Amino acid sequence: MKPIIFCLAVILSTVLTGCSTNKPDSVAVIAPEQKLNADVRQEPEPKIFLIGLKTQQVEISYTKGLTFTGAITRAGGIVEFASQSFYLVRCGKPTKVSFDDALQDKAKDISLEPWDIIYLPRRKF
Repeated sequence: MKPIIFCLAVILSTVLTGCSTNKPDSVAVIAPEQKLNADVRQEPEPKIFLIGLKTQQVEISYTKGLTFTGAITRAGGIVEFASQSFYLVRCGKPTKVSFDDALQDKAKDISLEPWDIIYLPRRKF
């Protein structure tokens, strides 16, 4: 496992979620006298991030009911040298997840939340 990438995933998860609202701050207040063409921030579309073994970070749109195996599949599947155990980082807390177990047992296929990060380490030879 690459400790630096893993540590960055934990930090990024904490920053993105704020660990209280599970989404970044996106509120803008416009006074009634302001014109409608004022710069208004829109709420960002919730994402799931996959980092690690892939050559670059992969972002997929979050949809309600998205599971761990569903996210891996939407991101293009696992690569040849990937470990079968991944880490789900939520609110800065990593949880080890087995891809094979999640495929075989729906109860172990964790439901994802907006801004979750999946870390895919390299398989040890």
